[in-house]
Amino acid sequence: MVVFFSILILLFAFVPLAIKIGVTFNADILKNVGKVSIRLWGIRVFKIALQVKFIDGYISVVPIEKSKKNIGNKQKKNKKREQREIHLNTNRKDKKSISVLLFSPLLEKLYIPTAKINLKFGIANDAFLSVLSFQTICFLIDNASLFLQVNFNTKIEKKYDLEFNQNIFELNSEVENKIYIRDLIVGLFKHLMHKINNKTKFLKGKQNEYSR
Repeated sequence: MVVFFSILILLFAFVPLAIKIGVTFNADILKNVGKVSIRLWGIRVFKIALQVKFIDGYISVVPIEKSKKNIGNKQKKNKKREQREIHLNTNRKDKKSISVLLFSPLLEKLYIPTAKINLKFGIANDAFLSVLSFQTICFLIDNASLFLQVNFNTKIEKKYDLEFNQNIFELNSEVENKIYIRDLIVGLFKHLMHKINNKTKFLKGKQNEYSR
């Protein structure tokens, strides 16, 4: 068994096999709901509902878990929710930002060749506020698009629709990703070493505190 896995790792190391990953994100921000699905080589392997909020110029998403018995107290659930929260922004100083994940050692060799973004926005019976808000949101999306183009050389197709006769704020995107298995193995090793180093530094700091 050990020999088999050793041969398999060597095969992945020298043969450029790529994992093709498709990600689809849909959100109705006025209703605070959304969903994300992931495809491997065109086959959907994962889908989950999201709680979606638009806060301070970015979108916050939290996976919605199915109700379980004996979950525990409300404080524990809120803490778990905060740990799962992801901010869809380009601020790498924000620890919950998706950009931190994209630049982690695990995904440092990720390729994002194409992306599609569709926006539908409108405020009923208020043309001025609709146009003003629409331009602001388009600017934020253009900023995120530029982030992908500069860092991942992504070709992006955008479609913006402004509505004047209904309250609507819907965002849909499709992103195609590719990562070579050998790069994923190396990235996983770097990620684990990074975690071990951080834990070692934390334990050394604790020992120093106790020794004082």
